[in-house]
Amino acid sequence: MDEHLTIEVEQSPSLKDARGRFLGEMCAWAERVISAHPSGITPTGHDGCTFITPWAVYARASGDGRVADFMRKCRDNAKAHFEAAGKWLDGYWRRQEAHHGTEHFDIFLHALWQLSPDDAETVRQFEDAAEHIGNWKSGFPEWYDWRRGVFRSFHLGTEHVGEPSVNVPDHVRFLSLALGAFKMTGRTRYLDLARQYGGRWADAILTAPELPVGLDENGAAYTLGRDQTAYRSFAGAAPDDLSANPPRAENLLASGVPDVMLRLWQLTSDLPFRDAATRITDAAAIELASPIAWQAHAAVRRWRVVTGSDRYDAQVRALAGACVRRIETLTMVPVTTERRRQDAMGLRRDKPDWLDERREPAPSPLLWALCATVTEDEAMMTRAVDLGLAYFRLAQRAFGDEAEHGCGAASLCAVARGHGRLNGAGVVTEVLSPALDSPVPSP
Repeated sequence: MDEHLTIEVEQSPSLKDARGRFLGEMCAWAERVISAHPSGITPTGHDGCTFITPWAVYARASGDGRVADFMRKCRDNAKAHFEAAGKWLDGYWRRQEAHHGTEHFDIFLHALWQLSPDDAETVRQFEDAAEHIGNWKSGFPEWYDWRRGVFRSFHLGTEHVGEPSVNVPDHVRFLSLALGAFKMTGRTRYLDLARQYGGRWADAILTAPELPVGLDENGAAYTLGRDQTAYRSFAGAAPDDLSANPPRAENLLASGVPDVMLRLWQLTSDLPFRDAATRITDAAAIELASPIAWQAHAAVRRWRVVTGSDRYDAQVRALAGACVRRIETLTMVPVTTERRRQDAMGLRRDKPDWLDERREPAPSPLLWALCATVTEDEAMMTRAVDLGLAYFRLAQRAFGDEAEHGCGAASLCAVARGHGRLNGAGVVTEVLSPALDSPVPSP
């Protein structure tokens, strides 16, 4: 193994104390970046601003308006830069693929809108992108085939649409963008498309015991066939082997498919959407005991919050007694030379290794937070926040404050909100955030 970093895990006397310490670290992180870039950051990559989005948890808890102000500067810098560089046309990428194209809009702009929903410029920039999803802007290539109920290609840009291909979970990212536009504008066309296309995915997910790897005009697709090489060219971090349900569930989780299904269920009351989210979450829950399957821990927590069901509670309670233990020190191996496959849920080739004082895999603070939520154990949630903060501090020491590429695992943002395969499952979004919802007086 390569050089490693070690830190003591603080043992806070109360949840209030643990939350306050973590929020203080978040405030310091934001202050350092804002001070270093008083005019905002100008991103050069497709998701250059997404590393800021964990700050939203801190901003909502503290009321610190500097975060939204800074994000607005970055928003406008991004637009000016990508238009001047000729990469954007009519508010979206001229040429882009489904995996990365929506990230700036659906992750960064949506987070900014949630902090500042009255900002008309954020809504305008968001809808400039979203209006291309259903071919609602004349004079541009059509992305969606309303008759067949599929997107036309992997590659969807305002100037270029690629060759016909099977649809993959990454295409559901456009539904998240559409649902965001519906929430911001109230335009029913966005919900109509999401309901039609999302319904076809729900049917495919519920058709057989085997989860689909894609969708075509006939329904569920269980192989990518001739599209395999093209898909891997831009989704290289997907599991190596997609022949079994757990890695297929991981691929669906990475593009937020269960979250989209639950949003559609909330908006329409159509039960297949809820059932499809449950089907994916069931497959992910098999990996709950894994210390690195952070997206599985997050998926169960989110499903439980939205549905109000105790479906997974017995499984989580059984894990609570075995997995939550005192951790004195946490060690991070920032780079490993071990050659590893990406079939294990939560694993990327660039993911750091995390070890406890016995040099064994360190526990997941996200799982601890889930266990604490289910058992309503405040002391357990305190331990989860303390452990999450130790992860956060080591990531900051190893990688610094900023990340140009938000998809990778080797960054502070990747630990705070999750790398590209974790889809928002990090120690800030899935440990600190639910801890702040706990009924303990705010710090």
